[in-house]
Amino acid sequence: MSEADDRYTPVYSPPSPKMYDNDTVNNNDTIVLFEGGDVIIKACSEDAVREFLVSSEVLGRTSNVFSSFLDLPRTKAGGESRRLPWIRPITEDPDSVEIILRVLHGQLDYVPTGFDFDSLGKLEHAANTLGCVDKMSLVVAYGLRTINVNELDLAMTTKYAAIAMRFNLAELFRTVTKHCAQRFVNPLVHVWTLGAGNLKTIALAIQLQQSSVKYAIHAAVTALISSCKSECGCLYTLGSQGNATLLENLQTFYHSPLTVAYTELLFFVKYAESSCLFTCEEHLWDTFMECSLSRSRDQAVQSLEAALELCKGLCLECIKKDSKDAGTCSGAH
Repeated sequence: MSEADDRYTPVYSPPSPKMYDNDTVNNNDTIVLFEGGDVIIKACSEDAVREFLVSSEVLGRTSNVFSSFLDLPRTKAGGESRRLPWIRPITEDPDSVEIILRVLHGQLDYVPTGFDFDSLGKLEHAANTLGCVDKMSLVVAYGLRTINVNELDLAMTTKYAAIAMRFNLAELFRTVTKHCAQRFVNPLVHVWTLGAGNLKTIALAIQLQQSSVKYAIHAAVTALISSCKSECGCLYTLGSQGNATLLENLQTFYHSPLTVAYTELLFFVKYAESSCLFTCEEHLWDTFMECSLSRSRDQAVQSLEAALELCKGLCLECIKKDSKDAGTCSGAH
């Protein structure tokens, strides 16, 4: 998963189906999750088959797939008592199936701490097959209970924020995004090196409407304004996707301190032939203008004047042109 990814998308293909003997079961190989259970889940991977003895009543209360087991007769046709539990084969990763089944039976301590991100796809797929995907929030929350955000790098912070969003873990999301925002106070972290995925996480942090988070990011962006004046780098080096991603998420925050700082950063960026405001696409310029004009008219004019001065006197119409002869502006516009 690359650093630019802004959403966690589980990828898991279940193993090929295998044939089962549904009338016999080797009880010595069965993992008993519920004493006196009346259902055996047989989970199959490409190289293993594991059996779990579970309770139909527990499954019926938590799973829409197994609720019908509660209505099944307890005896075979002809009145003969059933000697063995009903068997339900599924083609899923056995380890993932065991975690989900243990959670359903209240055995939360079995959930491993810390997640291999690839394993989340298998867990979610198994939960879906078992008819209890709504339990994934509990599984993920418990599995991430020992996470230390201070040990996360920027890429991992982004991934955890996306996972928290996916599974509706509000507290984890607040913790991770606040940590992410505070990291940007360091002026050595240059906004244009972050990539679209990390910009998305910053924008999500803003949406929490927590002043401490918003002002932390505001401080970071403000700190970068001065460095932009002395370097030839530009926010445009994020690419249109990176800029658009952040700006789209800021459109409802025109009056926030962050939007003001970000707009100033865009207008005060140093002119360079290969990296300049005039290389920005038309729709980005419209967004820049809208952000700027949300402030007082005097502030907007000052920002534009400063931008024109830094751009060697080019007028706004020339700057907006994606043209290499913008540097020959005659001022006739």
